[in-house]
Amino acid sequence: MENNIKKESNIECVNRISSELRRTYEYTAGYNENGYYLLDFPDHANVGDSAIWVGEEIVLNEIDDRDAIKTSLVDDKDIPKIKADTIIYLHGGGNFGDIWPAHQNYRNNVLKNFKNNPVVQLPQSIHFENHDNIKETADAIKGHPNFTLLVRDNESFEFANKHFECQTILCPDSAFAIGPLNRTVPIKYDVLLLLRTDKETKFGNSKVSVPNNWHICDWLDDDPNMFKTALWKVRIDAIKSFNISEFSKARREFNYYNTLANMRVKRGLDLLSRGKIIITDRLHVHILSTLLGIPHIVLDNNYQKIKRFSNAFNTSWDGVHWASTIEEAIELAKTIV
Repeated sequence: MENNIKKESNIECVNRISSELRRTYEYTAGYNENGYYLLDFPDHANVGDSAIWVGEEIVLNEIDDRDAIKTSLVDDKDIPKIKADTIIYLHGGGNFGDIWPAHQNYRNNVLKNFKNNPVVQLPQSIHFENHDNIKETADAIKGHPNFTLLVRDNESFEFANKHFECQTILCPDSAFAIGPLNRTVPIKYDVLLLLRTDKETKFGNSKVSVPNNWHICDWLDDDPNMFKTALWKVRIDAIKSFNISEFSKARREFNYYNTLANMRVKRGLDLLSRGKIIITDRLHVHILSTLLGIPHIVLDNNYQKIKRFSNAFNTSWDGVHWASTIEEAIELAKTIV
């Protein structure tokens, strides 16, 4: 069903939302003499989380031109030792809740272990399936004296105000900081269906029949050579920098993570650019397609993550269409191609 909100171009949409994103970051963040940490690097193949990371780095570097001191992975055995008063940023996304418990457990542990540090949770969508799991997070937040929670939809904002004792601010998804883009490769398919195959899918393992020159995929597979290529690039860049600090373990590790994130985003942009039109139930396919100016048809995940975000920030530019079923999306795409 089409959204009747007034439409704008993708560039107008991106510029408006990225400006709001930067204003919110500037309000909640700032220069800290001790530097900052950006924790919970998304070391997995999902392009969306890497797009968020790249956007976070862009805006944080605009606010504080020093790179983060260090990051860490959600499965690291030890959270870094961090000097008191140093600001900690937690990577944003759609894993605040109990669908992806490892990330929420990590987040709660940071709040429990770093009560002398200001902690800012970068923009998240909140979703708990089990009400009993809310209390542990509420207790961790209540026990921290300086926690700010950024959320990217009104439902999350209302949920946080009801259950959590912290400052909560509505903020767009950080991937919008990447800004408007051009297609990275030539069009290959009339329609690209990039559909979820994980636990957030609304459509399960639906069998989809599509015309010739349509392509169905997800974006959860890394290039097997990516890790080796990233390591080599970081070493070469360190040598070319003529800066001894670039050879430190912390710098090499952080540069390696950033390289992985950028390579994953490039893979996603290349994939999306091959579609003349896109059908998707992934939020960051919607966002990156908006950055690229690619017309697309939006379904949704199992808790309406995309519609919630779009309603909060009006992401329905003139190339966005909405459908409630895959069949409806396919029929709509046939009329657009």
